[in-house]
Amino acid sequence: MPTRPVSLLIVDNDPATRSLDVAAKGRGYRVDCATSLATVNAAIAGGAFDVALVDLAVGDESGFDVIRRIKEQIPETEIIVLSAEAETLSAIHRR
Repeated sequence: MPTRPVSLLIVDNDPATRSLDVAAKGRGYRVDCATSLATVNAAIAGGAFDVALVDLAVGDESGFDVIRRIKEQIPETEIIVLSAEAETLSAIHRR
């Protein structure tokens, strides 16, 4: 029985992070990238994701809003949070 590829949503406005899509696609993942809450909405309207890689700061928007939206629409999606902040508490309190 063939397995379906893992689906990954990368949410970040940093081109360096979004370039992870090349590596993930090379490993057979289905990858979509989003740079704002609006593009996240468009991506999840197109289907579910197994995993979402979400930056806590997505432009002027909060990654927490992105996480809430994903969990509202596709609660089974696993979320991995990214932050450029040096300390976790600093990253969390910043938003």
